[in-house]
Amino acid sequence: MYSEGTKKGFARVLAPIARLLVILGVKPNYLTAFGFFVSVGAGYLFWQGHFFWAALVLLASGLCDALDGALARGSNRVTTFGKFLDSTLDRYSEIAVFLGIFLFYHERTGWADHPWGELLAFLGMAASLMVSYSRARAEGLGEECKVGLMERPERITLLVAGAVFGATVFFWVLWALVVLATFTALQRLFYIRSKTRKPE
Repeated sequence: MYSEGTKKGFARVLAPIARLLVILGVKPNYLTAFGFFVSVGAGYLFWQGHFFWAALVLLASGLCDALDGALARGSNRVTTFGKFLDSTLDRYSEIAVFLGIFLFYHERTGWADHPWGELLAFLGMAASLMVSYSRARAEGLGEECKVGLMERPERITLLVAGAVFGATVFFWVLWALVVLATFTALQRLFYIRSKTRKPE
């Protein structure tokens, strides 16, 4: 969804905030951890059915996720552990958000009222994790794998956009996320297959 130009433009917008955090002495790992707890808050708000506020809090967690890397580079605190912590807490953050969505459909609507809600929440979490895992596993094998639409920023954007308009619109946005994230994971699978396949 995002072009490289858009990503660079977004980075320029966040640069002054990152510089301010450097001046204030904020440590990147602390910001990463804070972003995780903000995501847990978003998951709780989804659970309680407060979709608009969940959207705002989820957006805040996305900003933390975007800033921690810039903060690490700006403060010369880029570390292997920091990268590992960021990636790990990103996954836990997504689990927390989708758990909140699952609990909303489970407790507020029930299987009889909304038979697909719980399933979509589970599939959305699974597909999101597989998109991230496929890239991480490919990079562990020495292959770069950034193909596909639904990376973490795009997934957050889609969830935020749907939640702003309430539970009814969000349900259909969740459908879209499941389809697009699953397609992205499969796209990465076939991309790595084509890159590593030996000529016959």
